[in-house]
Formats: sequence, C-alpha cells, structure tokens
Amino acid sequence: MPPPERTAASPKKSRKPGMFARASAASRSMLSGAGSAGRLLMNSMAVLLLIALACGWYFGREALERRVAELTTQKAEVRFNWPIALAPGARKPATPQTWLPPAVQRDLARIAAAEVAVDPFAQDSLERARQALLATGWFANISSVRRTPGGHIDITADWRLPAAVVQHRNREYLVAVGGEVLRLPPRTPVQKGSMPTITNPRLAPRSDSQGIVYGAVWPGGDVEAAIDLLRNLRQIPEVKRLVGVDLANYIETGHLTLVTDAGARIVWGSALSELGPGEVSVDTRRARLRDILQTRFDQSQRTIEIHTPVVLVDKTAAAN
Repeated sequence: MPPPERTAASPKKSRKPGMFARASAASRSMLSGAGSAGRLLMNSMAVLLLIALACGWYFGREALERRVAELTTQKAEVRFNWPIALAPGARKPATPQTWLPPAVQRDLARIAAAEVAVDPFAQDSLERARQALLATGWFANISSVRRTPGGHIDITADWRLPAAVVQHRNREYLVAVGGEVLRLPPRTPVQKGSMPTITNPRLAPRSDSQGIVYGAVWPGGDVEAAIDLLRNLRQIPEVKRLVGVDLANYIETGHLTLVTDAGARIVWGSALSELGPGEVSVDTRRARLRDILQTRFDQSQRTIEIHTPVVLVDKTAAAN
C-alpha cells in the first residue's frame, strides 16, 4: 500500500492591526518620542475637556431654567377636589355641585396661588402652598399638591365638614364636626339660619401671636359636646326647628340647653357621653323632644326640662 500523500499545511494569514490598535500604537509612539512633555500635554487637554463639559452643562441648565421661567409668566390655575354632599348610598352625579360657598372657594384658591411660584422648578413652593391651606382649618389632610400640564396646580385633600356657628364675645366662628375652627374670608359671615348656633362657650378659641389658630379644636369640651348632641339629633325630622345650643349652664350643672325657633329653651341635660344622677336615657329624651316639636308645645312655654323622670315646665317663664 503506497503511503498516504502528504498535503502541505496552509500558511496562516497574517492579520493587520485594527484602526484602534494602530491609533493606540501611534499615541504611544508619540508620547514615547515626545517624552514627559507629550504626556503633560495630553493630560492638560483631558482636564480642559472635562472643564468645558462641566461649564457647558452648568450654564446650559441655567439658560434652560431662565427660558422656561420666561415662558410661564402667568400664575397657574389652582384646582381642588371640591367637597360634594351625597346622601348615604347615593351615586355621584355627572356634574357634582359643591356645598362650599363661592367666597370660600375663591379664598382658598387665592391662598394657594399666593404661595405657588411661577418658576416650575421651585418645587418647595408647592409645600408652602400645602402648609398655608392646612392653616385655614378646612382640611383634615392634603395628600398632594402638584403641577399638571396646561399650567394647573391640582390639589387633592380630605375636607372637614362644617357643623355649627359659635358665638363668642360678639363674634361668630364656624366650627367643623370635630370642633375645629374654620377660616372664613374677611367680611363673609355665615348665612343666617343656615347653621345651628352655639352660644356662651366657657373659653375663647385657641390663638397665638398670629391670631386665631384655625384647625385647632375649640378648647373646654363644651363646644364639642354641643356638636355631638346636634349630630345625634339630626335624624329627627323636626330637627330643623332647633336653632342652637346654649352652654351658659354647662360648667355649673353640666347641662346642655336646646333653643327652638319659637324661642323656647329645652333643657336636654348632660352630654351624650355622660349620664347625670336621676336622668332618663338618651332615647327617652329624644322621644320627648320630638313630641314637643311635633305638637309645638315650645310655642307656649319658654323653659322645658326633658332630662328628669317627669317633664318639668317652668310656668314662671311662660310666654305672654
């Protein structure tokens, strides 16, 4: 058998160095040839390039901010999730209407707009607006204050619900369900007859060097007790005939006195959270009150006590 033929090995192709390799070799050759002076030059050029990039970013950003500020010279429109009144189980209407008076709406929008900076990069102004609104007392919480397209400031919040007007030293204050004092715009009184009135509280509303502290609960506990009673009685159909609560005897006797639209004073007795000695239950007092208002017994009598085992009528204070 003849020996196998040998084939000659293919010679390996030589690869030429790539572009980056050639550039690197050239740089090394230049630096090697130039010595330390070359290396110093290259380092200096790199530093200058970094400085140029940093300056371009810094001054370019300032120019951009100035340009955006110039384009937004108009005050942003403030928009709230205005509160609406819905009966239990009712659906939200397609075009909901708020119960908040227009004067209060304008006042709150003005307060927010006064704090929000025109410059959209001034995010801290949104927090200032949030704090200013919380200081009005109208909000239990403000979850967000944010800029939205179109130049709007959208504010989402949880609102406090007004419960009554408190009269103290010839001045009226609007208070919420929890007893918090709510700000009203200057020279904007509560519409007469729209809210029950609480008179003769023991203490004044909380204040500091800046004035009334809106959002703070009225101190003393008597105003809160009156609000709780009014809310407990609101399910009575005849409750519209009650115009307020007098606290004149609360500190001395612990009694709350209801006032009717006929001018009669119906002594309710202790607050809902308490039950004084010899007092009948809350349900009994509520039934007696409803009977008095249905029959308009309050039109002929001025003082009626419904907290005692037997209803007491002060004949000496009867109407003429």
